[in-house]
Amino acid sequence: MKPSLILPALTFLVLTSASLPAADCTVTRFNWLSGRWTGQMNGAVSEEIWSAPEGDSMMGMWRLVSKGATRIFEFATIVSNAQGTTLNLRHFSARMEGWPKEKEQPLALTSCADGEIVFAGKEGEVNVKLTYLRTANGGLSVTLDKDGKKQEYQFVKQ
Repeated sequence: MKPSLILPALTFLVLTSASLPAADCTVTRFNWLSGRWTGQMNGAVSEEIWSAPEGDSMMGMWRLVSKGATRIFEFATIVSNAQGTTLNLRHFSARMEGWPKEKEQPLALTSCADGEIVFAGKEGEVNVKLTYLRTANGGLSVTLDKDGKKQEYQFVKQ
């Protein structure tokens, strides 16, 4: 093989062996996400908690606390079945008033690898991509991408 072809071939092998097709990614592979994660962003405290996988699902919650007051709650499930794996989200105000349901559609799993889970779908008319990534230092990075506008949350495991 020519030297100029070695690097692209190795890159292809590394990328294809690290990532699995979405059909092969079920909640049983996401145990690394379970636990309590906390972080701070612009003075606000962000907390995410995930149960361990059990059966075909995981459940989680996230809250954002700013200046001593809860601003938002999010309840979530990750469910694997014959149709695939989905992330289902429901948002609430601090008074438990739900956001409009039409904005909260299930996000489909698009890819996974060891320590990375990617979901995508629509929130109303907006394209949404949510990526969970285990960082090299054992933390968690969650990136929310809405039509190219990204918010990144950094967490440490408690």
